Amino acid sequence: MSARIVIALCVFFAIALVGGLGSALNDAVLEQVQERRLQGGMDELRARLETHLRLGLALAGNEQAQAMLEDALARLPMVDSIEIDSHDAIVLFSTDRALRSQAVPLRWQQAARAQPESWHAVKRDEHSVGVRLHDAFGEPAGYLVWTHQEVCDTAAMRALFIAVLGIAATVAAVVVLAVVIAERLVDRRRSLDLAGLQAVDASAVDAIPRAAKILAQVRTGLAQVDREVHRIAGIET
Repeated sequence: MSARIVIALCVFFAIALVGGLGSALNDAVLEQVQERRLQGGMDELRARLETHLRLGLALAGNEQAQAMLEDALARLPMVDSIEIDSHDAIVLFSTDRALRSQAVPLRWQQAARAQPESWHAVKRDEHSVGVRLHDAFGEPAGYLVWTHQEVCDTAAMRALFIAVLGIAATVAAVVVLAVVIAERLVDRRRSLDLAGLQAVDASAVDAIPRAAKILAQVRTGLAQVDREVHRIAGIET
């Protein structure tokens, strides 16, 4: 394989690697944008619900809350479900209306007891986040809970990028080293071939005088033969 082919393969590999990393980073950026959009939508919904609570509307009796949840779900396609839970772990409102008046999952209750103001529970790839709602007096009124699929782990993505970059740098260094070695071997072969040709040329130059001397001797011998032939021919005549 020639050095040019090796260099071409190295360039192709680098382009493919950069393309793959670019695609992965693009996915990570999109995930981060979705996460920020999700957090912004939930913050807005929480603010609207707490505004109603400050106006004196009881959380359980606020029928507008159901429409708020469904409107938020329609605007946030990355969310699977949204619900409002009471402090005694009963679902008051939910985008899945069949869950209303049902008990909150036990893992959510455990997470809320561990972190009352804001909690996070995971089941396989589903992430459920709960934030506490407060009434006009700042007292706990319940929880706003939303569930979504797993989003990009920024730290893991950064670690993956560094690892892939390290592998790429190692491979590039090995390829460059191989190209340099190949180039040196080719140059050495050319030097040896040139030296051989020069030796052959020197031998040929040394052989020319000898060949000329031999040729002169041959010519002298032929001249003598020719004179002898003429002499003999003259006598016979």
